[in-house]
Amino acid sequence: MQVVSGNKASSSKKPVGAPKGVTLLFLRHGESTANTKGVLAGRTAGVHLTAKGRDQIISIAQDFLDLKIDLALSSSLDRAMESASLFLATRNLDFFIEDGFIEMDYGKFNGKKLKILAMKPQWKVIKKNPQNFAFSDGEGFLDALNRVGKAINK
Repeated sequence: MQVVSGNKASSSKKPVGAPKGVTLLFLRHGESTANTKGVLAGRTAGVHLTAKGRDQIISIAQDFLDLKIDLALSSSLDRAMESASLFLATRNLDFFIEDGFIEMDYGKFNGKKLKILAMKPQWKVIKKNPQNFAFSDGEGFLDALNRVGKAINK
């Protein structure tokens, strides 16, 4: 596990598991360059926050200033780490990289235009019964759910 301080990752001990009664807050990244291009970013490298996305995270961080945060985790994707850094900027708190929180692996769908993907027959299954779908050369929705669940329960 890595701890990130000032956007520099370094090795660190794994954080201790959360006690019972802990509150989990999941923060999605702000608007990204992939969002504005209409593509399914997935795990594509080099996808960053837009100016609007940075403003979104700064704004929501203000809404949660009174919330005590003991531990912050992020995936290793640029847009997620940028969001975590901005969200935590007013706090004296670093964040840890948690590989289990990485975006779903969309396989051959990564980086493709959403308008084009929406026309594919697989998209109907994804929308109606995602639990029954796995991406070619990627992962299934249930696999992703289990991966995230394991990360939460560490």
